[in-house]
Amino acid sequence: MRRGDVQVTEDVESGAPMVPPPQERAGVLVIRAWLESTDRSRFRARIVQTPDLNVGLEVTTSAATTEAVLDAVLAWLKTFS
Repeated sequence: MRRGDVQVTEDVESGAPMVPPPQERAGVLVIRAWLESTDRSRFRARIVQTPDLNVGLEVTTSAATTEAVLDAVLAWLKTFS
């Protein structure tokens, strides 16, 4: 069933239309960390951030220390406050 521009699904039990909740801002942050065996500073991380899934902008950075990863995570989380 369609109403206006919104897809509406009927509730199986009551038959009443189920209207989706308003879009909320959601993001994703993925960290891939590994140790390289050929370098003295072995820790490496790749950080992929999408601060707003509705926009779809993806930012990729890298880090060579756990502190740099933590800084990136904190900065990303602060965008939600």
